Order: sequence, then structure tokens, then C-alpha cells
Amino acid sequence: MLVTRLSSLVRFFEESTSRSRDRSALLIDDNIYKRYSNFPIRELILMKERDLPKHEFIILRTKDDHYCIERRPPEGTDFNSKLDGCTAEDTITRLERNYWNKVRKRTAWKILVLFRADPKPDLYTVFGFCNAIRKDPDAKKYTLLQFNCYFFARTLMLLITRHFLSCRIHKSPRNNFDSLPGPGIDASVDKATNKMPDRVFSWIGIILFNADVRMILLKF
Repeated sequence: MLVTRLSSLVRFFEESTSRSRDRSALLIDDNIYKRYSNFPIRELILMKERDLPKHEFIILRTKDDHYCIERRPPEGTDFNSKLDGCTAEDTITRLERNYWNKVRKRTAWKILVLFRADPKPDLYTVFGFCNAIRKDPDAKKYTLLQFNCYFFARTLMLLITRHFLSCRIHKSPRNNFDSLPGPGIDASVDKATNKMPDRVFSWIGIILFNADVRMILLKF
């Protein structure tokens, strides 16, 4: 019985993490800046598919368009390679209106972040974080149990939102990722949210659709 269940589990992950993807998706690498012009981001959405294995990704919303950023293993990668660590395919896809409507039907919204103040986060800032993850010796690999789609989507949600708040509080350059050490950002955000809630929430709005991911954004 145990062998049968393990075999079924292997087949499940073999099929589910290698589903065909949108062929218009572009790999996020050092050349991605040449293939996309920069633009501000109005909303950031963490989404989860309803069907197992409940793949997670983020949606960037601009004034007119939606873009999907996600992590998957290469198509056809076997289970052991996914378990041990294989090449991660981090991609961005511009979603046509009809396709965006299909995505909404098969997914659940987990977190919505609205950037109300200027300067808003921009696409090149997002690419900067994606490439930083991609160049990390460990995080650059897709692993089924650690550096997977959940890690990638939630880490980007945290980094983009936290960076936006640090720029607002410290007036640091938008693309200066090293302007303040982590503990300093934590203390400043805590101070701002405790003493100036009206001011902070005039900058940003965070809507949580499910408590199981609350910790990634409420405590920076």
C-alpha cells in the first residue's frame, strides 16, 4: 500500500510541475531588460491555482495590462532531478485579456498589494530582485521542497513591498537595493506603522484573502 501511494505521489509531481506553459513566456535573465521597456506597477497579486499542486505565481498589474511572473522546472524534468535540484525557469508573460480571464477562473487570490504613492515599483526593480534570486548559489535551482514556485512568488511579494516602503520612509533611490540593512528596515517600518498608520496606509494597501499567508507581509 505504501509503495503504491509513493508511486502515485511521484506520478503526481511528474505531471503537475511539468504542465505545458504559455509559449509567449520569456525567461528572466540578464538580457530581459532589452526585451521589455520599463513601467510602473500599480498592483501586485499573489495567486494560487485551485487544482493540485496549487501552483503559485504573482501578477503585476499596470495601467492597462497584466503580467505573470512565475517559477517552474524545465518541461520533462524527472522527479529525482526536481527533488535534488534542477535548473529553474523564472519567466514573465504578458497576459492577453481573454487569457487573464481564464487565469482568474482557475485561481484564488491570496494577497493583493496596491501601491498608492509615487514613485511606484517598476518592472526593472522586479527584474533586479528576480536576477538576484537567480544568481544565488542555492536559490537559483528549482527544488521541489524548498526553492519552488511558492518560495519564488512569496519572496518577490515580500521584497517588492518591503523595498517600496523603505524607499518611501528613507527617500532612498528606487533601485538602490543596499541602501539600508535588513534590521534597519524592520525597525523603521515598525516605527512608521505604529506611529503613523494613516500616513503609511495612504502609501500602500494590503488585502489578505486567506490567513495562511499573512506572515509574509504583515511582519517585514
